[in-house]
Amino acid sequence: MHARKGPGGASLTPTRLLAANVVLILVSIACAVIALLSSAPMSFGLAALVVLWLMLPLLNRGRSGWKEPTLYHVAMVCLIILNLFITLVLSKTGNGWLWSPVSEVATGLIYGIFGYLLVQRAVSGQRGLLESSPLAIAALVLATGVCITTLWEIMEFGLDWLIGADLQIGLPETMMDLTGGTVGSLVFSSLTYTSIRYHKPKFMSDFLYGLVETHQSIFVPESDPLEIMRRLKEGEKEDQEFKSSLRTNLKTGEKDARMEHAVLKTIVAFMNSQGGTLYVGVDDSGAPIGIDLQSFDNKDKFFLHFSNLFKQNVGTEHLPLIEPRIIALDGKDVLQVICHRSRKAVFLKMDNKEQYFIRNGASSVELTGIKMMDNIKNRFG
Repeated sequence: MHARKGPGGASLTPTRLLAANVVLILVSIACAVIALLSSAPMSFGLAALVVLWLMLPLLNRGRSGWKEPTLYHVAMVCLIILNLFITLVLSKTGNGWLWSPVSEVATGLIYGIFGYLLVQRAVSGQRGLLESSPLAIAALVLATGVCITTLWEIMEFGLDWLIGADLQIGLPETMMDLTGGTVGSLVFSSLTYTSIRYHKPKFMSDFLYGLVETHQSIFVPESDPLEIMRRLKEGEKEDQEFKSSLRTNLKTGEKDARMEHAVLKTIVAFMNSQGGTLYVGVDDSGAPIGIDLQSFDNKDKFFLHFSNLFKQNVGTEHLPLIEPRIIALDGKDVLQVICHRSRKAVFLKMDNKEQYFIRNGASSVELTGIKMMDNIKNRFG
């Protein structure tokens, strides 16, 4: 399980990247200020911790160190708001005895998320370890979450002893804090195991995931030529691939169905994986060379041919999963196809056969037989 990118696996432009992080930080700061003014030390500490975590990339490497905020970060901010609302509003009602444990579990979930993010950072660059050892990773997440919970209680005890902060009322409250933190960490570690084991985003509510999918305009990159040129320099990778031509073999100058097959294969592989962006009219080095307009009357007919090709060989029902557009880069017309992750298996239907492709690193590979069945079962359920 890895931190999820925006739909299509593409990166945010610098402006949107800055805005996304700033919004989360400002909301967390607002929660911290409200908690401080309301004498809610636990909520203040959690909000301050999240603010620090979100700002770490900025402190380490400046704005260039910021990455796309994931659903983990969104969930942490939402849980802080929930914790603050329970502490300041619901706990003051006649059912305060009921809401207090809920607040502690929400706090534990935040600790669990921190635990996962720390474990993920510790094993960064070893993606295979995450996928091959779900139980071990879940156990580490639980242990880290419980450790953070315990350290927090030790810190409160220390402040009480040193300056008389009166953060801990007594042993029962301390035990409730520890129990709630442990339960929350256990819940999140279980969700972590499920996510890694079955390759599905079950670690978050379908509401959050659906929110991102519904508001794709926030996450889909703008057609900014400078930003796209920057991405092209990164080369081909798991969520980005280049094709020189749609249907013309540049070596022979003739139409070649294999070119069309290669384009559709990549699109299908993106949809069966985590999404990605395909650029047609770009060579292997990432330099724009232009789409093969010479075999079409104009750009509109080129675009129409691509659309018909997709509908005939992939399926009209999958059209909402792609966002094709022709953009100008260095005076060359390039076809950009943003591909979103599918919720069901997508097949390429050409030459009277159906093929199933997924991404493996910077390439698209075909799976058949048992491997295909296992992948579809694990990925789509």
